[in-house]
Amino acid sequence: MGYSGACYGVRIGLRADGEESLAVLKSWLPRAVRPAREEVVRALYSFVLGGPGARPGLQRFHLLYRDATQLARSLDLEEVRRAFDRDLSMKIGETAERRVFIHAGVVSFAGGAVLIPGKSFSGKTTLVRALVGQGGVYYSDEFAVLDSRGRVSPWAEPLSIRKEGPMKPGEPHSARSLGLTVGRRSQPVRLVVLTSFEKGRRFKPRSVSSADGALGLLEHTLPARRRPRAALRALASAVEGARVVRSPRGEARDAARAIVRLLESPPGS
Repeated sequence: MGYSGACYGVRIGLRADGEESLAVLKSWLPRAVRPAREEVVRALYSFVLGGPGARPGLQRFHLLYRDATQLARSLDLEEVRRAFDRDLSMKIGETAERRVFIHAGVVSFAGGAVLIPGKSFSGKTTLVRALVGQGGVYYSDEFAVLDSRGRVSPWAEPLSIRKEGPMKPGEPHSARSLGLTVGRRSQPVRLVVLTSFEKGRRFKPRSVSSADGALGLLEHTLPARRRPRAALRALASAVEGARVVRSPRGEARDAARAIVRLLESPPGS
């Protein structure tokens, strides 16, 4: 059983050992993937759905491969889903020809986007949820997807929410299940927030230059080495006319309220 699709020019193939297995794998695809008739693909993912074995008490492993590389072998289907999501997202982000992917949370306010670049476990998801709670529109908690003009498109995949601890794997929660309003159209960048969580710190943003903003984004840009010129052009366009601030933060709600006040105040105030 097979399926082929494409996302921003990246051709993807899926192969599974049955209809049920293929349906599970397809359900994990990002929303931006569209069916395509492609004989040659950039990455071929193969999946074997495990479960109860032939004898009582026997469990078969779920298996996931990209091309000839084993990505996951586990009795926990969620662990396999995370491996697929992580690998496919990186593959798309690094090789997409028409977009520049940045590790960043994105929330829109009044026709402009707030970008929060950062690595995993830096608190992006918590701050994104707090900003949506302040009236923002959800675009992403993982990637800012820029076009050549520096405008941000939605990558509204399920939010990865960690309950057991800050370094534990997150569980996916769809935006709809969390009651979030999801963005549909590309937006210009209004504000870049260079921040990360530090317990007990107050969020005291200070303005920095557009160059600092571009460098802060570049640090988290997936195709920076493969397509440096295209990446730099998109970043320069994104920060042109945008406000850039820097500060560590403590509680997400306090930082979100301060960010909204920044958006409501004139530049330079």
